[in-house]
Amino acid sequence: MGEPAKILFFCHLWLFFYNLLIGEEEGSMNIHAGYKKNRKPVYYHKKVKDREIQSLIKDLQSKDGLARQYAREKLVSMGRKVAERLADLLNHPDVILRWEAVKTLSQIADPDSIPLLITALYDKDEDIRWVAGEGLIAIGFPVINPLLDELIKNPGSFFLRKGAHHFFTGSHDYRDYPEISDLISALDAPNAKINTPGAARMVRQALARNNTAAS
Repeated sequence: MGEPAKILFFCHLWLFFYNLLIGEEEGSMNIHAGYKKNRKPVYYHKKVKDREIQSLIKDLQSKDGLARQYAREKLVSMGRKVAERLADLLNHPDVILRWEAVKTLSQIADPDSIPLLITALYDKDEDIRWVAGEGLIAIGFPVINPLLDELIKNPGSFFLRKGAHHFFTGSHDYRDYPEISDLISALDAPNAKINTPGAARMVRQALARNNTAAS
């Protein structure tokens, strides 16, 4: 084989292996790209379906206590998504359904539910008012200003004052404020309707001073 023929032979051989190598790499890349494109995420969030929520809310009216408990626990696991769906139940004539709705909100303990739980403090049923108070205690600090506003606006409500007393005596983190002790005393006093608004304003001012000092 002459010299030119040898050179041509090795050129063809080099091109053969080069194309073979490039083809394998591109195939590998295509396979990898296809895998990434078609791969499904391992974790994903399930959307809460309206009909599932409706079914669980319906089960809150069941005569079977275990069925109600199961429905409540499922609703609690869904979190704040169901809170607004429970709002209409707070005025339902069925006391058991109202209790279940307030209990669910209390266990979710989402700050967005504070107005609903404060509303439940006006309920004529004592057990419902107690559960609402427990829910407010579970939420904690974000409750204070809305509850103070409600006391200033409607100090004549015995149920509201009793619910506020429940909250402030149960929230031990705030017992160091002398103004809160004064408010608790005002809520219990014979002239509570008169003294409560002023005591509530004093608590608000004390908290504002504390926040200013902390910043």
